[in-house]
Amino acid sequence: MESGVSIGAMAGDLARGALRVFGLLEEVFATELYREQAKRVRDPKTVAVLRKIQADEATHACEERARVEAPDGLRNVAETAARVCGALAGAIAGAAGDYVALGLDFLLERAQAASYRASARLLPRGASDEERFVLERALEDEREHVGLVRDRLGV
Repeated sequence: MESGVSIGAMAGDLARGALRVFGLLEEVFATELYREQAKRVRDPKTVAVLRKIQADEATHACEERARVEAPDGLRNVAETAARVCGALAGAIAGAAGDYVALGLDFLLERAQAASYRASARLLPRGASDEERFVLERALEDEREHVGLVRDRLGV
């Protein structure tokens, strides 16, 4: 190519950008999901776990927001949609009971861990140590969340 940029490099950039946007929306969704579930589940130990995970997800959303290159207006609209969907899903799952809510959470946390693993694999060789650290810490948090939810489910 004349510009010196390969199709593979452009595809990698596009994939990384898409995963960042997906990660942001996933974290915003999860933050609201856990907030609403914590209002509705019955077991105080489950409420404590949900609030801890919610705080972590809110931190991850802030970190992902800093990594997403998109116009503020577009990002705000997308985040609002994710927030509304997360709140609705959390309200429904929380009202359905602790076991239903935790089952949904288990699936969500596993999906989030897979998303962070994919993002880490797509980092270019020259990625900053800070970006690697953020992804590795978020992945470790998601693994912890899977364990916390699994413990509450008793499986």
